[in-house]
Amino acid sequence: MLNKRFLYMLIGVVVLITIPIFLNMVVFDTKPDSSNEPSTDESNEDGSDSNDGKQIYWGVDSASSVNNDLKQCVEDNFGKPDVWGRYLGDNKGVSKGLDADEVTFLL
Repeated sequence: MLNKRFLYMLIGVVVLITIPIFLNMVVFDTKPDSSNEPSTDESNEDGSDSNDGKQIYWGVDSASSVNNDLKQCVEDNFGKPDVWGRYLGDNKGVSKGLDADEVTFLL
């Protein structure tokens, strides 16, 4: 027969193991839920258009000169940008400004 001390210890261990499992299942709700994932459609929860009929453009803002490797990397990983932002003039210690060859390359 088990003595009382061992029985109390066994009950305590079971309670200590059960509490985190219960909290994880009920309180924290770790089950995958589609509401936590970003929406793939372009409408709000109420069904209205999220961009209010405005055109959305995707682009890159770069302080670095754009070469073929950088441009190809962006296009391979993210798609062709609608715009490519660059500094027009030189910013000392930051970037070299856009030149005519780079403009032609980006078009």
